[in-house]
Formats: sequence, structure tokens, C-alpha cells
Amino acid sequence: EATTLQVQLGTSGSCFLNFVPGAETADCGFNTTGGHKGKGGQDKLPLLGDETYLSMRILIDSSVGECYWQEGRVAMTVELGEDQGDETSVTITSSGADGAIMNATAWQMNDIHTTVQDVLRADTSDVDA
Repeated sequence: EATTLQVQLGTSGSCFLNFVPGAETADCGFNTTGGHKGKGGQDKLPLLGDETYLSMRILIDSSVGECYWQEGRVAMTVELGEDQGDETSVTITSSGADGAIMNATAWQMNDIHTTVQDVLRADTSDVDA
């Protein structure tokens, strides 16, 4: 059935996919909400006739989000606005048809910063003297 899948990211906006059975493409993109200064964006996701599921992969890193549809067939980077911090909420909705989430996993990202001591401790046994 025709449906819209939407994943709300914090308070800044949402990634979406508008699916219509039999169509060769689906609209996908990012909507901004509230007073967010970003413009959002939209693209056409090519669909294959033998596909049996829809996939969205979303990565959130502080104030930036990355959305990937159908294993990266379409990808989009979006500014989420102010720093979302460690407590970014994610809400998944489906309208127009009942949907089933097959997999939803969340991982916390580690800090990218390192110390001089960690760099100097790197294994240098493969380096020619």
C-alpha cells in the first residue's frame, strides 16, 4: 500500500520516504521543523521491481545527520541545527499503511579526539628504520 515512512530526529526535522506501489521511484528527503535554519531537501529514490522491503539508515553526530535509503542508493547529509547532545530523540512513524520495523539498532559514538600519548603508543614495528 502507499505509505509515508518518517523518522523524526530530535527537534530539527525528519527523514522521510513516500512509497507508492508500482512506481519506479519514491520521494525521499529531509524536512526541517520549527525555526531551524536548514532548507531540507528531496530526491527521487529508484526502486527495483523485485524489492521486498524499504530501508533507511540514519546516522546522527551532534548537529549533523546522514540519511541513507535502500542501502545507500540515495544519501543525504543534513544539518540538524544546534547540538543534539547525548539525548537525541528518534521517533519512527508510518502513515497510509501498517508497517513493521524489521530492525532498529542504536549505537553511541565515541569521542573522536585523541591524545598525544595515544598517538605515540601506536605500533611502529612495521616501520623501516
